[in-house]
Amino acid sequence: MRMRSKRKKSGGQVMVAYENQKAICLYKLVESSITTCEHSNKVEYKEKSATCVDAGNIAYFYCEDCDKYFNSEWTEIKQEDIATTATGVHTYENHKCTVCGEDQPVAYLYVNGEEYKTLIDDKNHIKLPNVDNPAFKKYSYTFSGWVTEVIDGTSNSLPSFYPADEYVDIIEDTNFYAVFSYIVKDSSAVSSNFVLTDISNIKPSDVVVITVTKTDGKVYAMTNDNGTSKAPSAALVTITDNAISGDVADNLRWNIATTADGYVIYANGTTDTWLYCTSTNNGVRVGSNDNKLFVIDETSGYLKHVAT
Repeated sequence: MRMRSKRKKSGGQVMVAYENQKAICLYKLVESSITTCEHSNKVEYKEKSATCVDAGNIAYFYCEDCDKYFNSEWTEIKQEDIATTATGVHTYENHKCTVCGEDQPVAYLYVNGEEYKTLIDDKNHIKLPNVDNPAFKKYSYTFSGWVTEVIDGTSNSLPSFYPADEYVDIIEDTNFYAVFSYIVKDSSAVSSNFVLTDISNIKPSDVVVITVTKTDGKVYAMTNDNGTSKAPSAALVTITDNAISGDVADNLRWNIATTADGYVIYANGTTDTWLYCTSTNNGVRVGSNDNKLFVIDETSGYLKHVAT
């Protein structure tokens, strides 16, 4: 863009002023008056551990000169970052908290209407006994596990279920009720009422059949046979209208318990043996090996073992 100009004479010189020309700004360097605090009047505060009921604090410094807080590495922090919240975790000795005096929670076990009282140990959890406990041998039913509420005919949902021989954390007095089942003798095969369902709808007390469909369209169910010697065999089943047709043998039946990390698949009617994977060849077996946790693979939808 062409700019117009005007000429002026000043002291024998010609000055040119251009339209839209801006004034020149000059900046002068001045010495700063800001001084750095040497933290000469600092106060050190030691770390104080939080307890079950009382808050604690981190190790920190407070400077009285600049009114600021710093952590142990002299990084500035806010005052609200100093406190640590109470843990809520008690330390028990002789069944009382050594800090606040609170009584240790108690687990009450009920078996066929009879009450058993068990104190949790000092690690704040209890190992629930199984049917092999001498106190339970007089009962002829098959022991399944423990629940935290009485199951009656009006219940619409199953309360929390805990298999035997597993540790349970207890934060308050809790009732546990033994769950027993009765299996009719000589019932190796009964009429089928097995319908297709999703694993999210399965309760630990449900009896399930685990199947896979081959590329030829045939459906096979996994047995709970063969123990630890070799993989469970497969049995051909017939599916009609999303249900298993005909009789379902006992060795095809499983129970599935949900944990925080996945699923444990028990042979039906017991918590003593379960499906697990071997670490050598990723083969599945039925026994008491610790590698028993499964999840549902998000891509394939198949059961997937978490360890192997």
